[in-house]
Amino acid sequence: MTNHILKILSIYTYVTDKTNWTNTMPKDINIISYQIDGRYDHTFNFGKLEVKKDHVFNIAPNEHYSVKKIKKGSSICITFTSDTPVKTELIDCSSNPRFAILFRRLLTYKSIGIKSNYYMALSILYEILSLLNKNPHEESKNSTTHVFSEAHDYLINNFYNQDINLIALSKNSGLSDKYFRETFKKLYGSTPTQFLINLRLNEAAKLLSLGFLSVSEVAESVGISDVYYFSRLFKKKFSIPPSQFKNE
Repeated sequence: MTNHILKILSIYTYVTDKTNWTNTMPKDINIISYQIDGRYDHTFNFGKLEVKKDHVFNIAPNEHYSVKKIKKGSSICITFTSDTPVKTELIDCSSNPRFAILFRRLLTYKSIGIKSNYYMALSILYEILSLLNKNPHEESKNSTTHVFSEAHDYLINNFYNQDINLIALSKNSGLSDKYFRETFKKLYGSTPTQFLINLRLNEAAKLLSLGFLSVSEVAESVGISDVYYFSRLFKKKFSIPPSQFKNE
């Protein structure tokens, strides 16, 4: 399922001293949260979900539920509207530290009234949704999952390298180029090429928002030597040129 995000409404850290409460006024918004610690049992009409440390918890719009605190803790939350609502579900993300990294990065851009912060939060939210849309059961059955996990981690750790060869990456996996691209997209929501571009552009937006580097220096820093090509990619993703993004 692909979610087109209409608007991010808020990003915040949630902590409460309440022991029990009921959501009696549900809202027409999506809520996704990452539980940092503690445990809160949420009871819906379909059953109970035990929200614990390193779990991502999605709440669909207009859900009625009650909550019981088992152990006090905190969570990082984001609320938004989309053309396709998220499904209420609980995902154990303890084996994927990428979720913790992404949610903590969201807090950096929680002042979404600032345009550059809003665009950065938007790109992070799309990456979170991409990870959530993976099928963990199908992945666990795939004997070649480790190949894609290694390729995924390699791109994350080396995206700034201009010499990355994606064709060589698929060849080194021992799989056909077509199968590699299609399976990578199923697992991570985009082809290796687009995944690499998104990594570079997200980092570029972060560097531009700091205001210390020129557009050409930022492009070079994220592994794109052609500043004109970089500018076209950036405008396509964020709807404004990098120079305007930097100034705003």
